[in-house]
Amino acid sequence: MRKYLIATVGILGLAFGCHVLSTSANAGGKDKKEPAKGSDAKIDKLATATAEGFMKAVWKQDIDAVMKTVDLPFFFDGVENLKDRDVLKRKMERLINRDRSKIEYKLKIQFRFKDFSPKLTKKSRTLLKDVVADNDRVVVFSVSVSDDLIGVFTRVRGGKASVVGFRD
Repeated sequence: MRKYLIATVGILGLAFGCHVLSTSANAGGKDKKEPAKGSDAKIDKLATATAEGFMKAVWKQDIDAVMKTVDLPFFFDGVENLKDRDVLKRKMERLINRDRSKIEYKLKIQFRFKDFSPKLTKKSRTLLKDVVADNDRVVVFSVSVSDDLIGVFTRVRGGKASVVGFRD
């Protein structure tokens, strides 16, 4: 049973450690609209609320609610950046089609992307350069059935936060 639960969580489990470093992870400086301005507390609150909405929608298997929280390009689990909403929706439908009713998640911590240094592959780092900027947020959730973590990448622009990826 435990193996089944771990496998279920694995689809969204963040299999990398989180470390805060004083060096920044270069987000490539690409123009992804104007980065959010305003107080860090307000940006943090928007990013966290949106990431929590995304997680809640995934757990409830509500594809419409999931799609309301996301924006493109979308960093899909370190594999690829999706640039088409229909493709993203199809992939998310497959992803959320699992019963997570007995698995709990909890907000663990939030980082600015530039302060977040996950053990990512070179490919993942390259993909993220096209999705997030240094001031965007990574909201990390812990999962009850394992030591896995879920990293949800959020972008705040024009007072609105969107989920732009997750890391398995």
